[in-house]
Amino acid sequence: MRSPRRPRGTAAAVAGSALALAACTTEAGDAGLAAPTDDGSASVTLRVWDAAAARAYAESFDAFMTEQPDIRVEVEVVPRAEYWDRVETDLAAGEMADLFWADGAGYARYAEEGALVDVGAALGDEHDEWVGVVTDLFSRDGTVWGVPQLWDPVALYYDVEMVESTGVDVEELTWAPAAGAATTGASGSRTDGDDAGEDPPTEDPTDDDPPTDGGDPPTEDTTDDGDPPAPDDTLLDAARALTTDSSGRRADDEGFDPAAPATYGFDAQGDLLAIAGSFLAQNDAALMAEGEFAFASARGEQTFGYLVDMVTRHRTAPPVVAGGPSAVDQFTGGRLALLQSGAADLRAVAESARGPWALAPLVAGPEGRVAVVDGVAAVGNAATEDEGAAVAVLRWLGSADGQAALAGQGVAPPAAVGATDAFVEHWSEQGVDVAPFFELDAAVPAPSGPRVRAGLAALTPVLGEMYVGLAPVPAALARAQDAANTAMEP
Repeated sequence: MRSPRRPRGTAAAVAGSALALAACTTEAGDAGLAAPTDDGSASVTLRVWDAAAARAYAESFDAFMTEQPDIRVEVEVVPRAEYWDRVETDLAAGEMADLFWADGAGYARYAEEGALVDVGAALGDEHDEWVGVVTDLFSRDGTVWGVPQLWDPVALYYDVEMVESTGVDVEELTWAPAAGAATTGASGSRTDGDDAGEDPPTEDPTDDDPPTDGGDPPTEDTTDDGDPPAPDDTLLDAARALTTDSSGRRADDEGFDPAAPATYGFDAQGDLLAIAGSFLAQNDAALMAEGEFAFASARGEQTFGYLVDMVTRHRTAPPVVAGGPSAVDQFTGGRLALLQSGAADLRAVAESARGPWALAPLVAGPEGRVAVVDGVAAVGNAATEDEGAAVAVLRWLGSADGQAALAGQGVAPPAAVGATDAFVEHWSEQGVDVAPFFELDAAVPAPSGPRVRAGLAALTPVLGEMYVGLAPVPAALARAQDAANTAMEP
């Protein structure tokens, strides 16, 4: 589809030999560690979880092997659902690939255990420019543990027909807590804006625990009575205009029936980092601080209360329940007008959207357009049998030339700044202006740490109960934070 947005500058402004063999892409198997081949060349294996990326890497390594004919590179794919289990078992068994993909939540444990190559020491500062937030994500204990490959900046996907039919301006959407006080969500309690830096209440968050097996949101009519949003808030009115019932009434129309939704205006919970994490950062709060989850603060209650209210009070955001359609599915199916999400969803939206869609900058908060950003790096297996060959491949992977195929095939925004224009041009040829992904005032690294993955798994079901009104916001946040930090204990 052709994006209706105005033209913008390129994103880069912001942000052989007889021994040369074709790069091979395989299912993960017994590729093993870098070792001499029968012809005397070294063999290096890279493991990833994305088949499209593997195809791009095959093209990239063809170019690499024309320059380095004594190093043969293979790419293997392990599905994301089993990826980290395989990393653990294969490292323990000595069967892990020489290089492998890692995200912010996955690498730190192995760096702590001494299982990774110290990239900072191996490459030094002699590499192409990398996106700063991704470099920060993979930096720990004074060094860099991975070569940044891709990053996941956030923007606002919107349904063109829905937006144009309502006259909503998606280019400058903002959210703001209610003037002088936080939104209370399902809590029924008040968090004063003047006390936003104080700790949350210390009452026992386990009292009156909601069921832990999830459930449906309340069915009674809990929609609001049209209370005006804060003066600096345009998101809520936009979401009301874009939310309709089965009779075609908008959420801001008299007679709107919230029990019979046809479309929702905004997704308030589908992506923890892109929505809640970014909203927290825009409200001078955070998912994590100093290695611990720290969202159960007064500003955290304020932020999550606003999002929960969109689901349970204003009824302008869909409740995402276990087993139900994802927010991306609801957007591509024409039931959601605004989807705030990362560039990682570009391909899914492009392949599945039923109607025209485009991108706008993410919703801005009190601190501006701040996004919590995850990324992918190539990390080195410290047990590789030929570290010299593995480091040579890592050096290539960190270059704009090495990431040109990833960018040119539109896999995701490359972490090598010099390759960004190729990504922009790929999507421009598909009729999509991806410039909004790069229109951030600031980017914050996603949660990272040796056991962050366990923490995220522990907090998710508790927040799910909160979002559908089964748990009050302050108590749910305190319980989720405690569960997450407990799960991260050694």
